[in-house]
Amino acid sequence: MSNYYFNKTTPIIILLLILSVGCNIRNGSEEIDSNEFIMKTLYLEQRKPEGALNWTLNSPEAQYDVDLQLVVAKEPTAFIYVDNIPNYKITADTIRIIR
Repeated sequence: MSNYYFNKTTPIIILLLILSVGCNIRNGSEEIDSNEFIMKTLYLEQRKPEGALNWTLNSPEAQYDVDLQLVVAKEPTAFIYVDNIPNYKITADTIRIIR
C-alpha cells in the first residue's frame, strides 16, 4: 500500500469540517454587491493523480463574493470515493468554501 492511502480519512475530515461551518445566505430582499455573483449550479471535483475520483461536490445554487474569495452554496451534496466508487454521501443546508 502506498503512502497516498496511508490516511484515507483525511478527505472525510476536511469535508466534515467545511460542512460544519455555519453561514447565512442573503435573503431575496437584500441587494447583492457588484462583486458578488449568483451561480445556478456548482460542481467541484478532485481527482487522484491516476485520474480516479477522490470527491465531488454539487449544489443547486451558490453565491461567490470576489472581495472575500468566498463561495456560499445552498443544499450541497458531497460524495467521497474509494476505488472510484462513492462510499460516503454528505449533505448540509449550506456550505462555505474559502479560498
